Amino acid sequence: MNRTNWSLFQAGRERMLAALAVCGALVVTTLVIYALGQRAGMYASLVLVPLFVVICFAYKFHLGKLRANSSHASKLADLYLSTVEALTMAIDAKDQINHGRVRRVQAYAVGLANAVGYNHEGEIEGLRAAALLHDIGKLAVPEYILNKPGRLTAAEFAKMSAHPTIAAEILSNVEFPYPVVPLVLHHHEKWDGTGYPLGLRGEDIPLGARILAIADCYEALRSDRPYRKGFSKEKSIEIMKREAGRTFDPRLMGAFLSVVGNIEKRLAEVEAHEEQSDDHGHSFELAAPRKKSRRISSVYQNIAAAHKEVLSLYEISQTLGSTLNLTEVLAIIASRIGNIVDFTSCVIYLYDQEKKLLSAAHVIGEDAEALLSLNIPLGSGISGQVAENREPAINRDPQPDLCYASRSGLERYRKSLIFPLAQKEKILGVLALYSVNDTPYGNDQIRLTELVSKHASTALHNALTFEETQESALTDRLTGLPNSRYMYSFFEQELMKAEMHNYPVTLLMMDLDGFKKVNDQYGHHIGDDLLKEIARVLSQQIRREDILVRYAGDEFVGVLIGTTSEQTDEVIARIQSAVEAFEIEVRPGKAVSVGVSIGKAVFPNDGTTLEELMMIADANMYRNKEERKEALLPAPAAVVSFPVRAVSI
Repeated sequence: MNRTNWSLFQAGRERMLAALAVCGALVVTTLVIYALGQRAGMYASLVLVPLFVVICFAYKFHLGKLRANSSHASKLADLYLSTVEALTMAIDAKDQINHGRVRRVQAYAVGLANAVGYNHEGEIEGLRAAALLHDIGKLAVPEYILNKPGRLTAAEFAKMSAHPTIAAEILSNVEFPYPVVPLVLHHHEKWDGTGYPLGLRGEDIPLGARILAIADCYEALRSDRPYRKGFSKEKSIEIMKREAGRTFDPRLMGAFLSVVGNIEKRLAEVEAHEEQSDDHGHSFELAAPRKKSRRISSVYQNIAAAHKEVLSLYEISQTLGSTLNLTEVLAIIASRIGNIVDFTSCVIYLYDQEKKLLSAAHVIGEDAEALLSLNIPLGSGISGQVAENREPAINRDPQPDLCYASRSGLERYRKSLIFPLAQKEKILGVLALYSVNDTPYGNDQIRLTELVSKHASTALHNALTFEETQESALTDRLTGLPNSRYMYSFFEQELMKAEMHNYPVTLLMMDLDGFKKVNDQYGHHIGDDLLKEIARVLSQQIRREDILVRYAGDEFVGVLIGTTSEQTDEVIARIQSAVEAFEIEVRPGKAVSVGVSIGKAVFPNDGTTLEELMMIADANMYRNKEERKEALLPAPAAVVSFPVRAVSI
């Protein structure tokens, strides 16, 4: 029996008792009149007729008042139910995964209550309301905690565990006709006294709260959570059995296990047929007509959408703030915006300042391969105009962009939503959503995309700045080659791969011959120019998969991947010939060239660590330098001895 029926029953009972009382009075009055008539005659009995009439009118008046009170009670009951409904809807809408959770908790709780005899009218109604409202305190818990896909921190758990106390404070202002607040306050207490908020133990915990604790836990185990999938019925029961006598009242736990199968069966039937029945206390009913239900459903969807929006924006903000890796930032932007805005394909363009070109850097959705080929000049297409003007383009035909793709077949796209990604006055790129649906984007989707683009702009700026800084930290500023810091990181990784796949790695130590004399005689600016050009020459002599590093001063290191001993010797000879053949003008009419001494060491034959290989390669390099000095022929008169040749220009 629900709250409305109970109120009507109470009012009807009062009417019936009043009617019986009045009828009794009438009977008594009639008997008195009859008796007096028999003794004192008709005239004496007529004196009592007015009293009879007064009693009849009093009865009629009282009956009318009872009807009014009954109507008022019915309206109050409906108002109460509507209030509970609204609060329940607000709670349920905050849960992004398990809509309808509180209703299932109610079904488990009422089913268990019936099984243990906790079913007096006030008790069962209080339990029903408590089951619906036990999580109302979560309205004060941030969405990111409720939907966090992982374990809560200590601070987050403290925030979450305050919700029973908050709920009790909220509900204490409502004058329930039966106990609700104690059940809500204590539904996280444990049988062994380790629960919260008060640490009550055993039967000090209200019976209704103990029932609610079992129902709440079982539903949580069975349902999907942000951090895991729901458990099977068997697994859930196994977990709860272990907690009997610790978390749960063992007597109630035994009773629950005997009825949970029937409750779940009934719930499945109700959900399958979209029925809401209260016949056996296993489910629930909403005292709202069809029109009202549709209105409530609409409001519910609006609340849920609002919470989803806030949660998605929070996730974007938090996740983007957790990384400075450009690739990860682009992936996060594209994946997260798909949670709140519809599109067929999402393209994030990055702007190349030198080429004045927007290039597709990340694509998700359909036609990804074709869209990754997009390169749009600044000011061209829609995205190029958005980047140039720093103004969004909304619901435009995307074909002016898509015509830059490397292949056709993109004519089916009908609309676009494109926002600039900029930080202050600097354009970083463009966020473009393309859709085959020709229904225009609405105001909410436009607003959300704008918010995402602002978050994305900041994250993108930070990632690009970090990448530039990192590249600078790992790059020699003079030559543009990787520096020694990069070499140590790269080489360790390469040795691990070489060991795994069983191929050799050769380390070349290179030192320029005569470079110091060039610096001393012609100045450091000539030396710097020479180093830059030598770096270019060396780079041309090795493969793309190999690496060349400026190690220090006039020393370079080469790393050759998978070369044989013969191939390595060919590379060394080629490098030395190319360096010696290179000349740089130092003053009008005079040019100089330098040589290079090279030593090698091979992994794993000569060593298994970078330090071992560098030591051997360095020793071989100095041996090569001595050999080259001994082999050096006397220079002609026109040649400056560095060994440096003077060349007529």
